[in-house]
Amino acid sequence: MNNMQKYDVALMEGVSPKRLAKKRMRAFIEAVSEIAPKSLVEAVVDAHNALFEGFAFRLPNGVRGITGAPPSGFSHGYGNKTIYNGNDLVRTRSNPRPPTSSNADFHLQTHQQGSFAPRSYGNVVTYDPAPRIDPREPETRVTFHPDTRWEEAQRMVDAAPPPPPPEELPAPQAVRQHAPQPAPAPAPQPEQPKAECPPVCPEPAPAPANEIPSKNDAGAPKKEAPKKAAKPYTWNPKDFDPIKGPQCSTTHPFVINVISYSSDEGEMAAKRARSLYNKQIDGVYIYQYDGLAQNTTRPDVWRVRIGYFKSKAAARTYYRKFVHPIVGDQYHWWIGRCDDAKGDGHMKPDTFRLAKDISDSDCIDISSQKKSSEQPTSNASAQPTENKQAAPKVVTKPGDKPFMDFADSN
Repeated sequence: MNNMQKYDVALMEGVSPKRLAKKRMRAFIEAVSEIAPKSLVEAVVDAHNALFEGFAFRLPNGVRGITGAPPSGFSHGYGNKTIYNGNDLVRTRSNPRPPTSSNADFHLQTHQQGSFAPRSYGNVVTYDPAPRIDPREPETRVTFHPDTRWEEAQRMVDAAPPPPPPEELPAPQAVRQHAPQPAPAPAPQPEQPKAECPPVCPEPAPAPANEIPSKNDAGAPKKEAPKKAAKPYTWNPKDFDPIKGPQCSTTHPFVINVISYSSDEGEMAAKRARSLYNKQIDGVYIYQYDGLAQNTTRPDVWRVRIGYFKSKAAARTYYRKFVHPIVGDQYHWWIGRCDDAKGDGHMKPDTFRLAKDISDSDCIDISSQKKSSEQPTSNASAQPTENKQAAPKVVTKPGDKPFMDFADSN
């Protein structure tokens, strides 16, 4: 049995109205949840309960209550119905009081008053009707009392005199227009003598093919021809000439600066260039700049670059097409020239290296090797043996005083 069949069975069950309403609502939620989100169905059910079944509340003095539909006998929904708990009203001595017989003492019975049976009071139902308003004009409007029933209000509206008819305006009359009169004729003017033409009229001089601007037209603004939109750049392999030496190319002067390192980080620059070369990226080289280079505040920096390119567009396209898919966004690269004032011509001697000529030994930090070589490999005095004993040995050098060397006698 699916949810829709359960819903139909719940509609036909003969149980108490309250229980039947709960089972119907539960079956409705299960049936509609198959075609709508459950959160939306629950929100609709909550709105339905708040609108038709009311919502519970508690006053500051502890009186419980619930709001609901108008009492029976009222076919309209204009008004507020409130149900107060009778026991709470008696306990807090609040108004309204629950309905009891005449001359009844409103109190909660206790064992000191002759009976252990608890006394209960019924709920108090109040109804506040909405005010009746006549939507007609103020001249014909009827004023109702707030407690006036809708049936009586309708009778009062029907019995009210009808509104006066609107004032009749005079019928529009045609406006007679005068016919347009002709304009007066102009007064005759005396005839002027006609100018005699020369026997032969000179022909106009032909316009020069190339007009030379005069001195008076020097200050006049010149009309500029509309600029045509530049075509987007298309990658051409000939625009890239991989670097072969430290000399800057005359036809391809643009380079890509990938990253720069400080003056004491040459091994890191070599390692980075070797890494790019191992990833099949051509034109990678390094060198150390002599002085303060472009786009940096550190002197004597090591630079890792890619060259050479014919234009900025070619360099930009090469990086985005061949380098960026491999390295991603880890470099703040920029495009420069190798022949400008701060180009590759200011490199220190013997610092230029192509990435393909860099070996793995060039990528090792030499400073760490020096530190490790300065430390002794073993301490013979700290590891005595049974057969060998450390004996003092006198060592002398030319021009020096003799000194004691505690080394192995062997």
